[in-house]
Amino acid sequence: MADPSQGDAMLLQHIAADEGILAIIEGQVTQARSAVQKAERDLAIARALLDDSLAKRLAFQQSMKRKRAVLTVIPSFPTELLCAVFERVVEMERTDILATSVLYRKRSQEARSTPFAIPLPEPYRRFPRPGVLALAAVCQRWRDAALAHPPLWSLVTLWCRSRSIGSHPSLAHLHRCLERSRGVPLNVLHFDSCGSSCTDCTAPSYAQAVQNIYMRCGELSIEFSPLIYVPRNHPLHFPTPQLRRCTVYESGNRTPPTSLDNLNNHLPASVDWLPQAHRLESFSAHPCATRSTNFAIQTCAQLTTLRLEDQIVSTRQLAMFGTYWPKLQHLAIRACEFQGPSSVPAVLPFLVALHLGQKAMPVLSFLHREHVPALEYLAMPCTVQAITTFATFLEAQPYTSLNELHLCGADWQTAPMNTLPWPSGENLTAYMQFLPNVRILRYSEIQIGSDLLTAWARGGVSHSPDDVLNTIVLRGCFLDGDTASHVMRSLARDENFLWSDALVIVKRDPSRDASWYEMIADSNLTSFSFWTRPDSYLIESQYRKL
Repeated sequence: MADPSQGDAMLLQHIAADEGILAIIEGQVTQARSAVQKAERDLAIARALLDDSLAKRLAFQQSMKRKRAVLTVIPSFPTELLCAVFERVVEMERTDILATSVLYRKRSQEARSTPFAIPLPEPYRRFPRPGVLALAAVCQRWRDAALAHPPLWSLVTLWCRSRSIGSHPSLAHLHRCLERSRGVPLNVLHFDSCGSSCTDCTAPSYAQAVQNIYMRCGELSIEFSPLIYVPRNHPLHFPTPQLRRCTVYESGNRTPPTSLDNLNNHLPASVDWLPQAHRLESFSAHPCATRSTNFAIQTCAQLTTLRLEDQIVSTRQLAMFGTYWPKLQHLAIRACEFQGPSSVPAVLPFLVALHLGQKAMPVLSFLHREHVPALEYLAMPCTVQAITTFATFLEAQPYTSLNELHLCGADWQTAPMNTLPWPSGENLTAYMQFLPNVRILRYSEIQIGSDLLTAWARGGVSHSPDDVLNTIVLRGCFLDGDTASHVMRSLARDENFLWSDALVIVKRDPSRDASWYEMIADSNLTSFSFWTRPDSYLIESQYRKL
């Protein structure tokens, strides 16, 4: 009979051997799991690469499909649609050049406003080739379509070789435009800032061609230098019998005059602009050293839109506006100087929109409410002085024609936003009670206090049961202090206010279907849609476009 101890020892040996084998198997299992995990990772990577490749293939297939479709569709375009595409291409080139020039002028003005600023160099201008010629050279069908579409040849761009890269338009091209436009009024973009020493622009043949262009011009945008009047003739002296819209810019780094006396010394009194422009309907003068008394547009009885962004208008000149332009509907004035009372009142019976800059408040002091009976839109600075002047204009009587009021911040180039005396909600209520038909109230580039928001949240700013105010828009505005931020957050949490995808807070009044309030707001509740200021700050950034 075997010894039990020997059996136990044998079992212990077997167990030890099994444990060694088990350890080996565990290692194999671990390796297998690692291999499986690595394989799964590799498979996931491979699947991701496959999905990415499939997505890229699909994108390229769709792109190729679109390109093939374009190649298929373009030849079948109707001639009218093809010509519309041509016009858009040419207009985009012209717009890009003009926007570059406007941006340069804006930056130059900002540099001049800084002490010891270094003047900016003239920007590199890449004037376009005659785009219509490039389009007409693609194929015979495109050429036939371009030649048969007169409006395409009515887009004319003029510039000087001495101020750009490349030569100015040839005489042959100008003659082609005159011939192929077939009597359609021309849309001219003219950069005339080379000076009287330019041999190209002073050549008789080229000057005659430009004069012929102006004779057929229906819309003109011109940038010129104040130093080109003598001895050669200025393009704005050419007769323009078909001109309907004119926009004038000034090139160079000269600081614009700040007073009427200095302004009158920049040009000789004999300068006569836009002769025979009897059809002129719109005239805009951007920062430009020109006194309004020199404009021959005084004889343009059809004028309906006048924008003076840098000219200083006197109250005596303002008194003659109704005589010069009896059909004037839109008026924008950047600055005005009071020169004493006038025996002739400024009567503008058809004036619909009035835009007043920071230094143009004497206009409201000079105008009488009965002389502007059709005024529907008013934009003015949002300062205590401006509000006081506006209250004087209202004469504590209801002004029923006005239905939109736009209050704008002061000139950001000369005064910090946090140091300006903004009117309170009490002042707002004081004059809103005399504007019973105002439906839209706009604020731009100002600080908004809690009093305005609180009054708005309580049901209205005029405290009148017949309040028809249906829209409040705040753009480029800042909340003033923690209280205003708290009120805004309360409005955001209120069930009567809704946040839309466009970041608009809307308050609806169930008792009146047409009553709703709109606030353009940022999601962080600290600023209201602060837009980047456009290239032309003076009127366009503050006021509704004419």
